[in-house]
Amino acid sequence: MVDSEAEAPSRGRYGRTGVAPTVPANPYAQVGGSRAQAGPGTLSVGLVLLMISGVALMLGSVGSWVHVTGSAGGVAALHVSVNGTDPAISTLISVNGYVTFIGGIVLLVFGGLALNSDDPFLAVLTALVAAGTMVFAIYDMFRIVQKISQVTTSAGASVSVGAGLICVLSAAVLAMLVAIVRLFSR
Repeated sequence: MVDSEAEAPSRGRYGRTGVAPTVPANPYAQVGGSRAQAGPGTLSVGLVLLMISGVALMLGSVGSWVHVTGSAGGVAALHVSVNGTDPAISTLISVNGYVTFIGGIVLLVFGGLALNSDDPFLAVLTALVAAGTMVFAIYDMFRIVQKISQVTTSAGASVSVGAGLICVLSAAVLAMLVAIVRLFSR
C-alpha cells in the first residue's frame, strides 16, 4: 500500500509548495492574484422611474407652460403656447424652466450613478435634488395659475396651463416619491 500523504508534495502555510507570496508595491493591490470583478449594475423599478422622471422634467421644462387659444373675428383660430424657457416666463413669474431642466439632468445622472453604486450619500443627495426640483415645480405651477386667474379674456379666448408645466410638476413629484422610497428602504 502506498501512503497518499507521502507522495503528495508538501504544502507550506502559504498554500504553495514552500514559496511565500510576494507583496506588491501598491498597497491597494490584492495579494493572491485573483481580482474581484465588479458585477453589473442593478436595475430596479425605482431607478427606471427616477431616470424617466429626469427625462420628463427636461422635456416638460422646454414644453408649453402657458397655452392661449382664441379666434380672430370668428374666422381664424389662434393657438399660442409659451415654452418654459421663454423669456416671457421669466418676466411673468421670475423663474423659468431652466431650473427644472437642470434638476432633470442632475436626477438623470444620479439615477445612472445609482446603477453602479449603492452609496447612501448618493441616495441622500438624490433626495435633496428631487426636493429642490419639486419646490421649484410647485412654485412654477402656483405662480402660473395665479397669473392665469388674473387674465380677463374675451368670449372666444381661453388661457390655460400648458402640458409642459403639468409634466414638470408630475415628474418632480414622482422623482421625490422615488427618492424618498430609495432613501428609507436602506
